[in-house]
Amino acid sequence: MSSNLTRNPNLDLNTSSVIAVETETWRRNMGRNKLSFPRDTNWWTGPNPLAKGEAPVHGLRIPNLNNCTRAEVQAYFDNGWMLTELLFACLVNEEAFYRPPYHNLRHPLIFYYTHPAVLYVNKLHVAGLIEKTVHPYHERLFETGVDEMSWDDLSKNEMEWPDMEHCFNYRKECYQIVSKVIATHPDLGDNHPPITIESPLWALVMGFEHERIHLETSSVLIRELPANLVRRHPGFPHLHPTAKALDSNAVWKNPKAGIDYPENPFMKQSATSVVIGKDLSFPTFGWDNEYGRREAKVRDFAANRQLISNGEYHEFVKDGGYRDQKYWSEEGWRWRTFRNVKWPSFWVPIGPQGAHQYALRTCFEVVTMAWDWPVNANYHEAKAFAAWKSEKEQRICPLRLLTEAEHHSLRREHAPGASPKDIEAAFHALDRKSVNSSLKHGSEGPVGGEKSEKFVDVFGNVWQWLEDHFQFLPGFQVHHLYDDFSTPCFDGLHQMIMGGSFVSAGDEASVHARFHFRPHFGQHAGFRLVDPLVPDNHGALQLIEKADDDLKDESKTRRQQLFASFSRDEELLIEAMISPEKLTRNVFPKLIREHVKSSLNAESRILEVGSGVGALTYRLAQMGYRTLGVDISKLAIDTAKEWQKEGKVECISPDTGEEMTFSLEPEALKNLEWRQSDAGSLPAEYNDFNLVVINRVLSQLPSPKGLLSRLSGERGLVKVGGFVLIADRFSWSERSTPRTLWIESNQLGDAMGVRFKRIEDGRCFHVERPAKDLAAVGRLYYSLWRRES
Repeated sequence: MSSNLTRNPNLDLNTSSVIAVETETWRRNMGRNKLSFPRDTNWWTGPNPLAKGEAPVHGLRIPNLNNCTRAEVQAYFDNGWMLTELLFACLVNEEAFYRPPYHNLRHPLIFYYTHPAVLYVNKLHVAGLIEKTVHPYHERLFETGVDEMSWDDLSKNEMEWPDMEHCFNYRKECYQIVSKVIATHPDLGDNHPPITIESPLWALVMGFEHERIHLETSSVLIRELPANLVRRHPGFPHLHPTAKALDSNAVWKNPKAGIDYPENPFMKQSATSVVIGKDLSFPTFGWDNEYGRREAKVRDFAANRQLISNGEYHEFVKDGGYRDQKYWSEEGWRWRTFRNVKWPSFWVPIGPQGAHQYALRTCFEVVTMAWDWPVNANYHEAKAFAAWKSEKEQRICPLRLLTEAEHHSLRREHAPGASPKDIEAAFHALDRKSVNSSLKHGSEGPVGGEKSEKFVDVFGNVWQWLEDHFQFLPGFQVHHLYDDFSTPCFDGLHQMIMGGSFVSAGDEASVHARFHFRPHFGQHAGFRLVDPLVPDNHGALQLIEKADDDLKDESKTRRQQLFASFSRDEELLIEAMISPEKLTRNVFPKLIREHVKSSLNAESRILEVGSGVGALTYRLAQMGYRTLGVDISKLAIDTAKEWQKEGKVECISPDTGEEMTFSLEPEALKNLEWRQSDAGSLPAEYNDFNLVVINRVLSQLPSPKGLLSRLSGERGLVKVGGFVLIADRFSWSERSTPRTLWIESNQLGDAMGVRFKRIEDGRCFHVERPAKDLAAVGRLYYSLWRRES
């Protein structure tokens, strides 16, 4: 892999020498847009903050839905809308809108400029607050963001995006639509009833909070752009007052604890019990994962008084922490070496190589390194620092990160209910002067906090990585307006973050917020360390180690199990006592030849979701069609790619333990492509396939309707006249899918909608041969559908 896809070259001070992205197909979006900087008055699709004398604009407090006035609701909408447009007014030219991020794992910013408006329109329409949408193509194209599977998932940004004028006009029309709903809806009048989770107006306030989520997402992506493409708008909040301009003539001095950054003692926290979960009657908007109730007992522990500072983290960097594999998890080390990471993402080297002299990149400028500000690091970096610190201090109990329950125990006001006292306490927790959130400042600030506080920055400044995987609370219910907001991420692959950052506003900045990201993801996020006082105090490390062991066991045994997919041994069929024609590997190709083949040609495209190592994918490619196999398992996709490259299948015979080899047809291999991806969050660029096969994945998804909804629409996975083949056991588990989202085989028609016509259905068997004396047989229900409109 060439070096221009490793660490962030955009943060080099010499921006004229920024290395180009390896494949620059994104540049075809350039040259179509007239964009002035600074922006003129025509830039604003809603209120102009400069004309209203409101600059700089800060985040407003989230509305109390029991008694908010129509004017307060409009002001809160305007506030989020203005902050979004102020943020994007900081991009100096069209390149900043269309250039993909250096890591190539997210859409370019043109997507995030338009996406919040699209969600407003879609959700208001679903809730019945507006009769029709604005632009169906835009509402499909800009509907779904990216949740990359891995740090090497680079196959994005090949799309041609609409020009700025189309996106601007869409936002302008959307602003008028939302404002009209606010101005005319009777349930926002005087003495209106509370806006609850069952109210149609929940869609409106959902749009408010969704926009604030992407305000933060976009600010991170802007922070990753080359510095010459961005400039702070006077209406956007200023840097924290402690920020200092970069002085190229300043004499470098290594930072010292107690002078350049504060000491960070461990403070003991006594055992307690906490209640996690938001009461349904609490009068503010909440995302589905916030609701439910879990009581947890927290044992004695000690935690850093404040967040880990840049100064503290510099010790780790200077000591070679990024060079020594022993501090990193297996996945973390793969990420570090693949990206060639040598220091935190927003540090900018300013001295000779190896001198460890750095400046700091903020959202829009490079400033003198603020050693007493919190370090921005991902989960892998946080865990590596903890391992290094444990070794340096010869800790008997290894240091780790906070758990969700421990974060709750650190809070000054712990009020889980919805009484007037609880409500006031929840609001007050974020209103304190010491909390740097809701864009009070346009950057992080010092970690020292108020001397009177035992723990500092429990909320605000930067998010805090937790040991917990993202999980739902007991009593969790999916909301019908956004049934795949949380559920795709209950997968054990997303780490929780809590506390909010300086950008976090509204619900994100509330005591109820529960968010998550993949561990390699860059965010305004840091951490503090925990001394559990006794080994494995909460089982947090044990759970993570078990997950790692499971992954290793899968790697050892999976190649033996792969044998069944390509085996030509007919004894397998006899031993399983199943007639050959009823096996999936025979039924599906036959079904496709009978009903689908006449509609296909040499240019047809096929997608198999749940391809595994590609037994069916390969057979479809043998028919002469371009076929893409997608699976969540990295091992399966890597194996399929390896076999394609070698032109042969190598696996282990469960009978003899010997290696078996099958040759693959060269012409079929030319038609194959592979991609690791989550079936619940397929890339937005996937659309207009002639045939989509959903193979044994539907009942494993946290949100099956999320995948089914992607099949149709303006940018549906299946083109009009195309086909869908669904095969599944329809055997559900509440551990992976909330019961309210279960679908039976005879309910598929309702779930897929009127756009699809059932062609044929039936039952067949799938066989795997994991061991000599074991054939695993499963009954599948299959159905073939054609998209009619």
